[in-house]
This record gives sequence, structure tokens and C-alpha cells, in this order.
Amino acid sequence: MMKLFKLEQSVEGPIIGDFPQVQEKWPWLTDRWGENSYTMTPLKGRIEFDIVFPYFELAKRAKLTDWVSAVNVDRNYLMVSTRLLALLKGFVLDEYQYFPVPVHTPNKIVDYHLIYFPWPRQDDFINWEKSTFRRITKSGENILLQFENAKARNLAKDAHEIQIEKIIINTNKITMDVFRFRSFHLGFYVSERLKNAMESAGMTGIVYEIPEWLPK
Repeated sequence: MMKLFKLEQSVEGPIIGDFPQVQEKWPWLTDRWGENSYTMTPLKGRIEFDIVFPYFELAKRAKLTDWVSAVNVDRNYLMVSTRLLALLKGFVLDEYQYFPVPVHTPNKIVDYHLIYFPWPRQDDFINWEKSTFRRITKSGENILLQFENAKARNLAKDAHEIQIEKIIINTNKITMDVFRFRSFHLGFYVSERLKNAMESAGMTGIVYEIPEWLPK
């Protein structure tokens, strides 16, 4: 059985110092909500404009790690060190776009990199026809449910009452070592071999979570 791990950012003080580690500053001439701002990053699909990012600054008590937390970009981008980027490039990444971004610290400017995966894969990699859910309520309702895709599941009535009964993964379609989910258990996922390589290299700021909803 293929093992997948969800990347989570470390929140341990001795490792990261403070959360979020990186703060964004906008020069007064730059429109944070302008048409070229990173806030206009599409929910899916390639970025087809000259994207503008803010000035990234290390928080006062924060430390730099190989994956840093920068709250407003974390849902769409991996913000990684140069050495983590080099390691990732030795594996099979899903289609991606890359943007260099400096992080300003009190003593120096450190090169970091934003990686954007245009295509969220929850509908490609989850077999929705075979996956099942249950609505279990306090009133005793217990109904088996199926959905055609992640959007249908998230927009279902009282979605917070819906529990996963069985998720079937199309493992034959997962040919890359890192990819992104959106809306349904959103985040970044890596293969076991990439996780092992990152651990062996001592990559910092990363926790590898075993998703409880994936088949064992």
C-alpha cells in the first residue's frame, strides 16, 4: 500500500521561535489587492500574470527553518529554503511554478522560494465513486452518502455532520512525490520516499502527519 504523508508546519518554540515566522509588509505604492497581487492567485490553474509578492520579513523572535510559516501564502504555496528546493528537484514534483522571494532578517537577506502547484488533486486521486461517507446526528440519523467530487461533499447540507466511512485512493494515478489538495483535507502531500529523504537530510520546520482518513 502506498504511504502518503501530509506536511504540517512545526509550531514548537525551540524550532521556529515564533509563529508565523515570516510576516508580510506592503510598500505604500503596492496594492495588496491589485490585479497582479499574490492575493489573486487562482484556486486552480497556472498563474498567467506578473505576480507581485510582498516584502517578507522575519518576525522578531522567529527562527528560519527549511519550511517557514507565512500565514497568508501557506494555503497556495510552499515557502522553502534553497537546500530544500534543491532536494525537491531531485524527486518527481507535480506540475509547479517557482518564484524566488528574499526574506529580510535583522542581519541579512536570505533566499527563499515559493512553489505553487496549479492543479489540486483531490478529485484526480480520490475515487469518489467508491468512497463513502455517513451523516450521523444527535437525533439518531445515520445515512450512507456518496459524492461526485470534493466540492459536492463540502457544499452538502450540514457538512460538519458528515464523517468519512471509506476513502478509496486511485494509487495508479499518483506518479509524483509531492502534490496539493484543496478544499478536501487541503494541504501538501508527499510520498514516503520523499519524506524519508527530507528526514535524512535534516530538513527543519516540518512535521509529517499520517492522515487518519487515508486507507491503511
